[in-house]
Amino acid sequence: MVRRCFQLRYWARIRLREWNPEHETLERRLVTSGEFLDVMAWGTAQTARVILDEGLLVDRAFDRGGISSG
Repeated sequence: MVRRCFQLRYWARIRLREWNPEHETLERRLVTSGEFLDVMAWGTAQTARVILDEGLLVDRAFDRGGISSG
């Protein structure tokens, strides 16, 4: 029997509001794309590299006007 694990990850452009810690989330950490793999707990996973590379490609296309924001 082969076990498979399916997970969904997202890449998003966001604008952050002022930080007001509430509930169980006590902090947030902003990182650059260069820090992403080192900071993420699963950054050594092949999936992390794929998400980063593909997200940066989409970002560059967006910056050039090749992708609309919806």
